[in-house]
Amino acid sequence: NEVFSGMLASGGGTEFSLGGDGEPALVNGELVTASYFSTLGVNAELGRTFLPEEDYTPGAHSVVVVSHSLWQNRFSSDPALVGRTIRLNGLSFTVVGVAPKGFIGTEVVANRDLWVPIMTYSRLNPSTAGPTAAEPDRLSNRNSYWLNVVARLKPGVSREQAEVAMSTLADNVAKSHHESRLEERLRSVRLIPVAGGLDPRDREDALPMA
Repeated sequence: NEVFSGMLASGGGTEFSLGGDGEPALVNGELVTASYFSTLGVNAELGRTFLPEEDYTPGAHSVVVVSHSLWQNRFSSDPALVGRTIRLNGLSFTVVGVAPKGFIGTEVVANRDLWVPIMTYSRLNPSTAGPTAAEPDRLSNRNSYWLNVVARLKPGVSREQAEVAMSTLADNVAKSHHESRLEERLRSVRLIPVAGGLDPRDREDALPMA
């Protein structure tokens, strides 16, 4: 990549069972790459966001960033939450940061309560992530199209230039993995501007705000 200053991927909304500090509750979380917050230009209000090394090894870093509203409502705005352990789907995760007030993720219609590294997918979803499960591990299965990708253009690079560059990259990757017969739409890249925190594909279903 020579056309983006940052790139992130997220796996969409997922319900997690949150334990510790009160009764268990279902919360709306999201699996994201370590570059998620930095690409969006979002800094933690308390603690930190994710580190690059938390993207490298599946299951190696069980850390979580919680939303400001979850921190306020579930944990009584306790500043000592950072560094403590909470339980997600029965597993221990260390809280490394609290997102700034008002930040709910990249979709206005889906408030997120917390974010975890995408490399924790197999731990949080063992029934669908292992080699003997109904589907291959999503982290290594090239035929599993489940990620939403957002990128920030470098200054001076147009969307059209970026599309050409990324389509060339996608075609080269397909060929290097002996997938040269993939249909054209899977060997090219189309970039869609994102504004207002709403996926352009969903805008026609959204109600206008006065």
